[in-house]
Amino acid sequence: MKPLRLQVQAFGPYLERTELDFTGFGPDGIFLITGPTGGGKTSILDAMCFALYCRATGEGRDFSGMRCMSAPPELDTIVELDFMLGGRAYRFKRRQYTYTKRSGETELRETHECFTVDEDGRPEFLAGGSALSVTQKAEELLHLNYRQFRQVIVLPQGDFLKLLRAGSKEKGEILRTLFSAEVWERLRERFRQRERELESAAREAQNMRDTLLRQEGAGDTEELIRSVSDLERELSELISLEDRESKRLSETEKLLKAAEELERRAKASQSAGKVLKEARERAGALEKSAHKTEAMVREAGALQEKSTAAAREREKLSARLVQLGAALDCGERARLARRQQAALQKELDSALLEQEDIAKRMAAGAEYEGRCREANLRLPGLLEQQQALEKSSAALEELSRRRASLEEAEKNLERARASVESCRIDSEALTLRLEEQEALLKGSAALDLAGTLKEGAPCPVCGSVHHPSPARGGASGKLLSPGELLAPEELTLLREREKSARTALAGAEGLAVARASECEKARASFKEQEEACEGISEAGELLADVKSKTSGAMKLAGQLQRAGQRLTELRARREAIESGLGALRTRLSALEAQAAELEQQSREALSKLPDRDPVSLQRAIEEQEALAGELSARAEALRKSAGLREQELAGAREALRLAVIAEEAARGELEKFREEWPGGLDLPALTKKAGELREGSRLRSQAIGRAQSSLRSRRAALGSVREQDQRIAGLSGEYGRVSRLSRALSGVNPMKTPILQYVLSVTLDEVLVCANRFFQRLCRGRYALQLASGPKGGTAMSGLDLEVLDGASMLPRSIETLSGGEQFLASLSLAFGLSDVVQGHSGAVGLDSIFIDEGFGSLDAETLDSAMKALALLQSGGRMIGVISHVQELQGRIPCRIQVSQSAQGTASARVILP
Repeated sequence: MKPLRLQVQAFGPYLERTELDFTGFGPDGIFLITGPTGGGKTSILDAMCFALYCRATGEGRDFSGMRCMSAPPELDTIVELDFMLGGRAYRFKRRQYTYTKRSGETELRETHECFTVDEDGRPEFLAGGSALSVTQKAEELLHLNYRQFRQVIVLPQGDFLKLLRAGSKEKGEILRTLFSAEVWERLRERFRQRERELESAAREAQNMRDTLLRQEGAGDTEELIRSVSDLERELSELISLEDRESKRLSETEKLLKAAEELERRAKASQSAGKVLKEARERAGALEKSAHKTEAMVREAGALQEKSTAAAREREKLSARLVQLGAALDCGERARLARRQQAALQKELDSALLEQEDIAKRMAAGAEYEGRCREANLRLPGLLEQQQALEKSSAALEELSRRRASLEEAEKNLERARASVESCRIDSEALTLRLEEQEALLKGSAALDLAGTLKEGAPCPVCGSVHHPSPARGGASGKLLSPGELLAPEELTLLREREKSARTALAGAEGLAVARASECEKARASFKEQEEACEGISEAGELLADVKSKTSGAMKLAGQLQRAGQRLTELRARREAIESGLGALRTRLSALEAQAAELEQQSREALSKLPDRDPVSLQRAIEEQEALAGELSARAEALRKSAGLREQELAGAREALRLAVIAEEAARGELEKFREEWPGGLDLPALTKKAGELREGSRLRSQAIGRAQSSLRSRRAALGSVREQDQRIAGLSGEYGRVSRLSRALSGVNPMKTPILQYVLSVTLDEVLVCANRFFQRLCRGRYALQLASGPKGGTAMSGLDLEVLDGASMLPRSIETLSGGEQFLASLSLAFGLSDVVQGHSGAVGLDSIFIDEGFGSLDAETLDSAMKALALLQSGGRMIGVISHVQELQGRIPCRIQVSQSAQGTASARVILP
């Protein structure tokens, strides 16, 4: 992560918008952040950390703690950081502003956003919304949280030594993140999880095996095998017995079926004889009533002839009704033609009226179109005139604003001068009074000394034993009275008031000079605008008139196209009406002729009909139709009844023939079956014997089914038990291998060291090797950092404490025994070594930059020179290094710097200085 650009506003001491461009330092440059103490150097690092994590480096302050105290409410707090990471540019932005609700109340709101930035500087949204979501995106990109960022990249003032002094657990968390060592912890946990899974699976398999044996009532697998063999032998005996009894049952059922067949055939022969007798009786009765059927057929013929005569009469009456309907229809059509003729006449009259109306509207439209064309021609000139007058009016408004600004500046200048005069009077009065009090104080001291002198005793000042002239105070030569002096506390307060008055006078004079400068600028601006506004004093009045005319012209011009379209529509309508008038007149003449023709046809048809009442004709037609229907129905009923009698007689004759055949066949089959079984068959005895044999077979089948079911169950249980035995054996072997490896990864090994602790200790050893390259150069080969000696067992976060090997005694020492300067060099070396190793690993974390806040002031000149050489060595490896210090010697050693300055009001500003 290398910073490209930082922008702040109303943040910390930076009130106004301040932008710092880091690209001038180069991708692997070293630069100094310098300025007065408390001027705002550390706030630059605060801003970088705040843009990423919404927390400053010191005490994790948020917006409320980092907003500029002198910022007005309407000025937003803004922190924006552009940086390069992994070949891509990113932008993180945080903002706090004052939001005014509809009710007039105000509240502070925040926005948090981050973007990727392409080569042309165009941002593309990456994440936003809450502060947490943007902070999580920073952690995802940098692979560092806020605390780790402060310990390995931004080393804030007062926290610089924390990484060196951090305990094993805290160092372990940092190293685990920086070097992605958590993969070893995940590997150890995966083996532990696999060990638990195998143990659970083996226990589950054992429980399943025991449950299966318990369900089958067996103590072990061998007992279950013996019970399966016993069931197989019992089932074989049952099946053999069933085979023997099945043969007896088959023979008995064969005899039973024959006895049942003999019984059935005897009953069939008796039933056929009975049916033959009934058929003969029914056929004889029907033969006796055959003459009645012929009489019914003759009567049906006579009724059908009468029905036909009634139907012919109905047809005649219907023909006359049709003729009457046609005559009446002609009359109705003639009346309809007359009504259509009247409607067409109204339509013709309406079309003539519309033709006259369209002519009037076309005349008015042509006049309106002309007005629109004229307005369209005048519109460009009016618009040009309006624009010129608007510029003049804006110039007059600007003149009025500058006049108000000038008047306000003059008032401010008068108030500033009055304030200067008032402060001068107060300062002079307090100064004069202070001088008088100091003179009185000196006189009072001499008076006190004179009061202690005694003739013959030596003076403590001059040593003389004679005192001819006692000291007096004041211009009048009177003795000073102690009562005229102020008390010491009051005199101290007077001195402070006099000093404050002089400070206030200096501030008032400075403000008066600034107000005078502002007044001169406002006066010059007003005169410049006044000259520009000569000759345009009436622009405001003319603008209103021109705007009114322009508005009217624009409305008319806008209606020009619509007016033309409307005229075209009216012309088309007029042509349509003119073409339609001829068609209406033609249709009107045709309807007149049609109506006359129909009226003539109706009169001629009515004159030829004797009966012109359609109702009476319809009634006569219905009477004849009803009579014909009634006679035809009676004839049909007689024919149907006669047909049924004939069919019934034919059916009886056929039934008699079939009954004779069936009776002869049944008697023949019975005789034939008796010949096949000459000894006879006892149906009740055979039925009883077959029932007994079937019941025995059913009981044996149930016993066989139960035996087969038990055998299948025990065979399935035996198979499952054998599967579980094999599974338990396999799981036990795998569990032994996994358990040994899991215990070894967890620290149960000859080294008694968990895998993560081992990896972290090896990684830290590598970091210490790189750090000692810097540390030995800085301390001239006396010290070296190493892991603290002692047992390394325990958790993965123990055994990472550091100590110092002293080359003078070749004995290890605690970090705390080093001096402040030596601890600073050790911390600097550790940070450099960590950066070098991480950069060499090229892992997920890229420590491309380091920012150091103070600490160089504790170094002597020789050690400072060594520290600068170490910085140059680290910077040559491609890292950007930023150093915050007020040490003057560093300004000569580091030409690239950010110069921070502080105003009289306490606000800060910063600028980049390049060689």
